[in-house]
Amino acid sequence: MESGARLPPWFARWKNPAGLLAAGYDLEMKLIGPDGGDGLRTICVNWVRVKSSAAYCLLDKLEPYRTDLAGLARYWAELDAYRAEMTDSSATAM
Repeated sequence: MESGARLPPWFARWKNPAGLLAAGYDLEMKLIGPDGGDGLRTICVNWVRVKSSAAYCLLDKLEPYRTDLAGLARYWAELDAYRAEMTDSSATAM
């Protein structure tokens, strides 16, 4: 942001309601890694030919989020609840 730029008035009043931003990382990992990273690993190895150990380190972090179809349904329900709470919190903060 350039020096002297003004933030919108609602920005100063916005808070991190109920730790939503922190919960966002966990939710993102759940949604990109319900297969434990197998799909992304296949793309990296076979299509993109990624050789970076950093990429594989990230993929290894997805293993704890491996789940079955019922677990994926729970992840989607968490996403719906997260979005609803974020929307409600944003409306009251403005």
